[in-house]
Formats: sequence, C-alpha cells, structure tokens
Amino acid sequence: MTDFSDIVGVFSSSVFSRESRDYEQEDVDAASLPEFRIPTAAQEAGKSRYGIRIVTGMQKGSGTNDSGVYVTIVGSKGSSGKIYLSGSLSWFTGSGTRSRSYDDLVIECCGDLGQVEVVELGNDKGWWSTGSDLMGAAWYVDFVVIHNFQQKQEQEYPCYHWIGDGDYVTFTANTTTLKDVKGNKILRRQRQRQIERRQDDYKWHVETDAKMEWGLPTVIEANKNYFALPYDEQFSTTKAIDFTTDGVKAAAALGYTSVSGSAKDLSFYDDLVKQIHEPPVKKPIYEAGRWTSDVEFGRQILNGVNPVIVERCNALPPNFPVTNDMVKGFMCRGLSLDEEMKAGRVYICDLKVMHGLKCKEGSFGCAPLCLLYVNSCDQLVPIAMQLKQDPGEDNPIFLPSDNWIDWVVSKMYFNSAFGQLHQMSSHYLCCHATMEAYCVATMRTLPDAHPVFKLLRPAYRYTCAINVNARLSLINPGGVIDQVWAIGGEGRQELVKRACGVYRVQMTNIKRSMESRGVGDPDKLPNYYYRDDGVKLWEAFESYARGILQLFYKNDEDVKDDHEVQKWAKEVHNNAFPAYSHKAQFAGKTSPYVPTEFSAPKGRGFPKSIDSLDELVEYCTLIMFTGSVQHSAVNFGQFENLAFVPNCPLSVSKPPPSKKGEMSYQDLLSCMPSKLVSFLHVATTSMLSQHSPDEIYLNQYKRERFTEKETVDHVKKFLDKMEDISTDIHVRNKPLDIKYEWLLPENIPQSITI
Repeated sequence: MTDFSDIVGVFSSSVFSRESRDYEQEDVDAASLPEFRIPTAAQEAGKSRYGIRIVTGMQKGSGTNDSGVYVTIVGSKGSSGKIYLSGSLSWFTGSGTRSRSYDDLVIECCGDLGQVEVVELGNDKGWWSTGSDLMGAAWYVDFVVIHNFQQKQEQEYPCYHWIGDGDYVTFTANTTTLKDVKGNKILRRQRQRQIERRQDDYKWHVETDAKMEWGLPTVIEANKNYFALPYDEQFSTTKAIDFTTDGVKAAAALGYTSVSGSAKDLSFYDDLVKQIHEPPVKKPIYEAGRWTSDVEFGRQILNGVNPVIVERCNALPPNFPVTNDMVKGFMCRGLSLDEEMKAGRVYICDLKVMHGLKCKEGSFGCAPLCLLYVNSCDQLVPIAMQLKQDPGEDNPIFLPSDNWIDWVVSKMYFNSAFGQLHQMSSHYLCCHATMEAYCVATMRTLPDAHPVFKLLRPAYRYTCAINVNARLSLINPGGVIDQVWAIGGEGRQELVKRACGVYRVQMTNIKRSMESRGVGDPDKLPNYYYRDDGVKLWEAFESYARGILQLFYKNDEDVKDDHEVQKWAKEVHNNAFPAYSHKAQFAGKTSPYVPTEFSAPKGRGFPKSIDSLDELVEYCTLIMFTGSVQHSAVNFGQFENLAFVPNCPLSVSKPPPSKKGEMSYQDLLSCMPSKLVSFLHVATTSMLSQHSPDEIYLNQYKRERFTEKETVDHVKKFLDKMEDISTDIHVRNKPLDIKYEWLLPENIPQSITI
C-alpha cells in the first residue's frame, strides 16, 4: 500500500455496519443508485463515522470472495488504515462470482480524518486464487462513494481498475493537473507512487533479435505472453470467452476437415461465404457478379477497408505511360486527360511499396498502379491498370475496353496487393501497433486524475490484449497471415519494414490526410463517405477534447508548464516511436521508380514537447480518433469486402499476365489459392469483422472517470453529437443501394478490441 504515515497519522478503525445489494442499470453512476442508509445509532464521543459505497463493475467475474479485500481512506487529518471487508462482499455464488453489486459500509474511526483525499482498495492474497488470469480472485471496481457524516458531504471517487491478488490501487475524487495539487502533499504523493508502480507494470519491450527489429512502434514488455499483461489490459471474462470461440465457430461453419484441393468453379467461393452467417452481410459482393464491375471497384477504393490510399493525380508518374488516346473513350466530358487532371477528376493508387517483395513458393504478387476517373454520374471508376512498376512490353496497361477476363484479372491482381498492404500498414501498423504504443506511454507518465489520462484511457481498452493475441497466432512467423498471403514470411516482414519507414502518426489525422492526398473536396471527389463521415467524427472528438482541456488549461503557458504532459509527450516521442532506417531488400531486380532506402525520425511526427493548447487538443483527438473511428473504417468491413476470394485473393498462384488476350476463364480459376488457403482467408475475415458482446460504442460513451458537472456536461454534448451524426448518416444512406455504415457511431467501438 502507499505509505502516507509521514504526512498523516493512522487512526484505529473498524466496520460498524455493512449491507450488500445488486443493481440492474447498464450504465450505473452514483446518482442512479439508492440513497445511502445513514446509521441512526448514537456515535461515541471522539469517534467519526464514514459511509463507504463500493460499486463493482458489470463484467463477468468482477466481484470477489477473497477474504483479503480491504479499503483504506486517507484524509487531510488522518488515515483509517486497512479495513478488511471479510464477509461483507457477498458475491460468491458457489460456481463463480457475480457482477452488478455494491457494498455499503459504515466505518468508525478513533478520530476525524478530515477531507478524504485518497481511497485505496487492496486485494491481499486470500485462500482462493487460481493464478494470474481474471478467473481468479481479481476484483473490478467502478467507483467508490464516500459519505463524510461529520462534514455532511458526499463525494464520488472513480476507480475503474482490476485489483488482482496481492495488488492495490489508489484513486482520488477530482480531475486535476499537477498544478492543481501543488500544495497538497497527500495528492502529490499518490500521483508519484501511482506512476512509479505503473512504470514497473508497463515496461517497454526491448527487442534483442536484430532480425525482428522491423521499425514497428515499441510494444509492451509482455509482447507475446498474454498473462504477463497488467490486469487492466487483459480481456474481461466475457471478452476472453467470446474471442476464443470466434475462430472455432468460423471453422465449424466451413467444415475444416473437408477442405482440400482446388476449386473447379467460382461458385465454390460463393458457397464458402454463404456458410458463415457472422457478421451478416446485407448485399453480398458476389451477387449478380457485382465484384467484377468497375463501379464496385471504385466503391471499394473509396469506402472499402483501405480508403486511405487513393490520391489526386495532377501528373502521371513517368513509369505509368497512359496516353490520352488510351483512355479518352472512358472520359465522358469531351476533355483530354490533361484537362481532366487539371479539373481534379483523375485519381491514382500507386502501390510501389509492394515492388520486389518475396513471395512464398507457388505464390505471386505485384506492385500495381491504377488510374481512376470521376464520371458524369459521380462514380469513381478505373480507366487504366498497370500491374508492375517498370513499364515495358511485358507489362501492358490494361483498359476497360480489353476483353472481360483480362480486365477482371488485372483488377483482381490489384486487389491482391491492395489487401495485403491494407492489413499490415493501414490496419496493423497505423491502428493496432500505434495505439498500443500510445497506451504504454500514457500509463507510464500520466496519473488517473489527469484530464489527458481521463480523455484517452477509454481509447485503449483491450488493445494490448488483442495485439498480444495477434502476435501469437495471426502475424507471427508461420501464423495465419503467412499461410494466407502471397508474401507470407520474408515478404511480409519486408513490407512491414518499408511501411514503418514511411509511417507518420499524422497519417490517421483525417483532415491532414485528405489535404496531403488532395481528396478533400467533395465537389471534385463525391461519394467518399469515409471522408465525409470521418471528418464529422474527427470534429466531434476535437470539440470534446477542447471542451474538457479548456477547463484545466487557460492558455498555452499552462500547457507548457504541465510537467506531466511534457513527460508524456517525451515518452511517446522517444520510446513509443524510435528512429528507424531500412535498406530495402528485393526479390529480383530493383526499380528506379521504387525507393531503396526507407527511414523515419524519432517520434514519427509526434512532438517531443506540447507547446500549446491547440497542439494538445490535436494529439488527444488524433489518439481517440485512431483507436475508434480509423480502426472501424479499416477493420469491420473485411468480411463484406474481402471474404469473397476472387474479389481479393490475398494469394495468387500465377504471375501477373505479361500479355493481353491470353487469359481464359480456366486461367482465372487457376490463379485462385487452394481450398485450404481460401478457407483460412474466409474464416479470418469473419473473425476479424465481429464485435465483442461487451463492446462499448461511441454512442454509449461513458463519463466513467469524469465526475465534475462541467466535465460530465462535455461528455453529454459528445453523445448528443454522436446522435446527430448517426441521424445524418442514416438519412444519407437511405437512398443508397450499398450503404456505408462502418462509421455510424453505434457501430464504432471506442477502442481496438479485435
């Protein structure tokens, strides 16, 4: 426990009365529970009484029957010492523990504790413990309410922590910066000790194998040992059980043991998708051959799972020799290609980062370029496709006027590269790995009471846990990704290294991203729903962050003088995103159009100090947006957009065509991966697209650690804005044949949980 004995004395204390009750609310707070029953028995002279309401969480296994549970309250005049609650927490049912309970205690102290500053809850090792997982004697507490009968005051103390065997947590009532507690020795001690303990629990993983230093953001020390994670980062029992069964359900639906050989018809892939009912798909991509249409291809570029690659094309790259004569028949306004580019109606996807990646034996890849055009129906459609970076006779430019098989196959190869880049760059690197690094840095430097901590903490829920699981079974050497992808193994590692060399944290700042890619104007690039919805959500987070932070920082100097914020920024800059350089390795010849050196500075664009309120608002917004909106945009559409293998085969069995007019339907089939690889492909996209039963969505955003009226009001304003955005999206979607629903607030988890 935290020692305050050099600041205040310890008074002998005991439990005067106790009572346990259940609650039913989904979102419980102090005001929603019944009034505390104040004891009527006379109080002895010289003694003081305090009411303590301890509210457990609603997760399965939140309660505890451990006889070692205790509470300590530390006031401005004295401490109660440890008060053991043996027998008062009546949550053991014989087969486990139950949640949704609260325990009311009245304690008597041999002296006046004064203003209660700190509450400590502990879980000394008791007789019942099953180890380090959450099925043991761990205890999750939402909050504690202290009734100071002497001063006739009631105060909520937010906890929201798991308390494991032999562990304890301390927490305070109010949201404060270090400046706010300058003269309070007790609160300063609590902050200091909390950070010291967290720095032991949240250590950076130092990679010793040089071959594994891929330039990824630094991970938590647990790395690949789930049960080495701090309790607060592990899945709840609800989530852990659900995550374990998702893959089993997908495998059972597909009939794993019957998968062998190669498909004889495209209908095999239809049937694979049809056998899985989770998540449900309203408009399957294979119906009526929709996956082959150019309009569908353009829709996926803008509003599929990788909507962050397309850029405005102001001039053609020198290695993409598309002529006006080639494409004039596909541009409907009577203008030349140059004129259409100047008008802002021509766009490009250049996947040069995929060039020369080593593929597994029997698999092939490409590094394509695709030119797209906004037609008079406001649809973005492809008008030219080149599958390799170096132009030449063996690298034709495919056109919509080519025979059907050639054009469909060229789009299929593009999507194969597009999908693999999506998974490791847009999805894992820019969202998963980045958010884990932010989480560790935040936990190491900011105490619970800090406003920035309270803003950001919801964005980290389950992220470390899901990443550890991914490193164990999904992106590990020989894992699912290596089995499914063409570039599995060395090629995947090389792609990660290259992606890390160009990665900057501002890539998930949607406004900056739109500006840098030239795609921010809805008049020039309409129907870009990821942009339209994402910008609204960014602005909602930005307004929320500014509203909260302005309560604690009146000017830029206040931000500069907050040593805790500056330590946080330095931790992110120096340790979360170390400097990185990589000399590219190519399977085959290099290309003059592809970089051979990739490098990133320390911090990857995150500053080593925060010098203004605007800057603090921006980076808090960036973190909350990345862990919720951005991840939803690139993750939850995977089953709908990627599960039908011919639309996006992540592994192809033949090299890209080097001539036009030589492909047949049978050749298209022979390009497809084996049935086994296809099975893994579909099962994985199903599992990654499912939500947890204990998910918390943006329209359910909880105030949790915020207790002050002013801060709670800003949470309510944020929820009102989520409702407005949801209404706008539903109205926009109503006439659409294929609705864009990934960024509905009710579909966006507040953090990365899968």
